[in-house]
Amino acid sequence: MTGREHEEDHRRRLSSLLAAMSIPLRPFGRIARHWRAESRTISVGLVVHGVSALTGLLAGVALAASTGTLERLPGFILVVIASNGMRGMIFGAMGSRLGTAIGVGAWSTTLRTGSVLRVNAVSVTILTIVAGPAVAVLAWAGSLLMGGSLGNLSDFVVIAVLGGVLSSAVVGVVTAFVSAASARWELDLDTVAAPIVTMAGDVVGVPSLALAALLAMRGSLSLGLAVVCILGVAAVLTLAAVRLHPNAARIVRASLPVLLVVMIVDLAAGVILQLNEGEFFTEAVFLILVPAFLEALGGFGGMYASRLGTKLHLGTIEAKAVPNPLAVLDSTLVVLLAVVLLPVVAGCATGLAALTHSSAPALSNVVLVTVSAGLIATALSLAVGYYAAFATVQWGLDPDDHVLPIVTATMDLLGVICLAAAIPLLS
Repeated sequence: MTGREHEEDHRRRLSSLLAAMSIPLRPFGRIARHWRAESRTISVGLVVHGVSALTGLLAGVALAASTGTLERLPGFILVVIASNGMRGMIFGAMGSRLGTAIGVGAWSTTLRTGSVLRVNAVSVTILTIVAGPAVAVLAWAGSLLMGGSLGNLSDFVVIAVLGGVLSSAVVGVVTAFVSAASARWELDLDTVAAPIVTMAGDVVGVPSLALAALLAMRGSLSLGLAVVCILGVAAVLTLAAVRLHPNAARIVRASLPVLLVVMIVDLAAGVILQLNEGEFFTEAVFLILVPAFLEALGGFGGMYASRLGTKLHLGTIEAKAVPNPLAVLDSTLVVLLAVVLLPVVAGCATGLAALTHSSAPALSNVVLVTVSAGLIATALSLAVGYYAAFATVQWGLDPDDHVLPIVTATMDLLGVICLAAAIPLLS
């Protein structure tokens, strides 16, 4: 073989080797291109999800400070988890629907009869009113099954209805404002809605429920407040049955079955949290961490579900058994946010524990537990999100009404399970 032939043979071998090496690298190239194309989504997502998760730590501090209530009313933790999950489902789905309305050009800020904003406002009000008593009964029954020392059912009604309505009123205003701001400033509502809704819910949720719990445990006052709550619920539902707009009625009918499933799933998460109270209550940092951890996971899942819903409506992806490449690429955005933000949340939770003189293991251990549990829960929930979207389209349902609630509830349950499983590994 001549020198020239040897050189050409070497060049062919090198070209073949480079081509072979490029095959496994192609997916990473696609991901990098997608991240560049979605650079604004990533930057906005990091800021919004980060602020949302860190704000959730304040709810964690409030929860850790409510240990007296947790001891006097063991079912209180069930009401907190179920009520927060219910609120996230209702207003997260509202944000998803409004994001789709912006995407298809149907958005308007008017509250006239039949407008997108008014239909959603009315429907979420009805769902919130319906959910309160249901949360109360399910939480009371769940506490009974765990053998808890129960208060009266009226206590649970007051906490769930009064606390839920107070916090939901604030979250509803925030959701409408964020939607209007997103439409005006051309932000991706699918990216910002879920974390901001959960942030607002956590900021006002735990304090509202704690305030309602203080009222509920005042003896005879609890029964009177419970009667007022039930009469108020009955009056609102009677009025709604007479004057509910057809589009709002469709949303309510489509959402009620999912709402019930979400409450049961979130109650299961609360039961797991209660049964593992030794790990969470002994090391107070994990009690501080729980709301922020679940808020972060819910925000990640809500973002993915909202983007799926909008793309399915616009026809940019199709619902197939094998995930669409664009749906897979969108899931990498969520994983990126999780990898960056979960260690930050863990570090800030440890710092807050030190400031409040709460017990905590070493920072490295808190980060290890948070990141490992969070990434596993995120990966599992992304699969749930995609196939929930696939199923809803196959059954002729609206992804905006079903996918986000399913994903966020799944995030709560898987998040608590993964966190409860990871904490004992430290010992």
